[in-house]
Amino acid sequence: MFTVSILAAPSRADLRQARIDALRSRWNAGGTRWLDTGIAAEFAVQSAPADFWEAWAQLQAEGFDLAIQTSEGRAKSVLIADMDRP
Repeated sequence: MFTVSILAAPSRADLRQARIDALRSRWNAGGTRWLDTGIAAEFAVQSAPADFWEAWAQLQAEGFDLAIQTSEGRAKSVLIADMDRP
C-alpha cells in the first residue's frame, strides 16, 4: 500500500477537494485525509500508479506538489523535545 500526498503553498492554500477527487477516481484510491485544509491532504492507493509522474508534472504546472511513499513505516515513533527551556 502507498500513500499519496498533495500539497499547496501555505500562502495560496488553494487545494480543493475536487482536485483530490480527480486523482482518487483516476487511481481508485481510498478516502481523503486532510492534514491542513487547503494546504495538504493524502489518500491511500493499493499500488504505485503507472501514470504517477504524468500526474506529478501536471500538478507541478498548476503549482502543487505531489508525493508518493510506502504507507508502512510512515508513522513517527520517536518524539524529541527540549524540556530545559523556561
